[in-house]
Amino acid sequence: MSLNIFSSSYPGLQLLVKHQLHEAVNIQAQNQPVSLPESLILKSIHPVPSQITLASEIPVKLTTNRTQISYVSAIALLLEKPWSQPAPEIAQKLIQTLVQTCELNDSEARFSPLQSVWKSFSFDVNSTGWMTLNLSDQGVAKWLETLIYFFQNLTSLSPEINNWDKNPQIHLRDSTASSSTLSRITHGKNDFRNSTDILLAQHAHARCCSLLRLGMQQGLVQLANFPRGEGLVNPLPWLGETAFLRCTHPSERQLIQQICLSLDEISLISNFSERPRTLKQMSKLSQAFRCFYADCLIFNEVKMENLELAQVRLGLVDLVRLLLHLLLEDSLGILAPSEL
Repeated sequence: MSLNIFSSSYPGLQLLVKHQLHEAVNIQAQNQPVSLPESLILKSIHPVPSQITLASEIPVKLTTNRTQISYVSAIALLLEKPWSQPAPEIAQKLIQTLVQTCELNDSEARFSPLQSVWKSFSFDVNSTGWMTLNLSDQGVAKWLETLIYFFQNLTSLSPEINNWDKNPQIHLRDSTASSSTLSRITHGKNDFRNSTDILLAQHAHARCCSLLRLGMQQGLVQLANFPRGEGLVNPLPWLGETAFLRCTHPSERQLIQQICLSLDEISLISNFSERPRTLKQMSKLSQAFRCFYADCLIFNEVKMENLELAQVRLGLVDLVRLLLHLLLEDSLGILAPSEL
């Protein structure tokens, strides 16, 4: 499958990992007596020579580890035969190159916002040559904050919604949708009007908006251009005093994992044309949010006893809201209501 790893506008971690592995393979290939397999040759795309593509993907997969964001890759096993070297040895060489890239300050323009996140990856290899790339809690915190800043600049906002921060009692409905968006929304409703997954996603989106409204009214967070725009204004205290994520509950970790997986999938969907794939990710994200909402309190005693935890939980709520809005309206053409 041909993959332009620079084609996506979304800061998915999987594409970042793929890109760095591509670079490491390319560097190590220069020291090999034989060339790369045809399926792994890096080729220039014209008329932009700085962009590269692959004839087939370097395998990278997000693991099911619910306590940490980790990716695994079998690239060393694919290179074992053409390079005539044991896979573990190849993997160790690739890791040495990856460590060097973590220490560099420059990066491709596409990934420069994630450069600080990449520096928080650590690497390991098992006896068979499988590589594991683990993102530390500090890296997860940087990535979550990067997502918030990314979504702040994702959409130009209509003038009607700029008064949200002045009057949080206003309940916004369709004021953020352009005429083209509304036409897609109408078409989407016809396509999916009987879908339970759609209804659950809309309910989850509206619940997110409700929680954020309450959080703003109680002074936990500040929001701007809500509900379709900048959202959270100030950086959140993702890390505790011990430099570990405040989010330790399994449902919190699972939600972060699903946000990561959803972004990875969005990054690989070309022009949102694969609607079943989009629908699947939206359903999984909605389910992860429902578990989080049931298990992780935000207000009342949590607000009183651990203000920072309440704030970062609202940060997760805002990211879910933004992703569901993206999947519902921009991908499937279905209204993402701010209330039901």
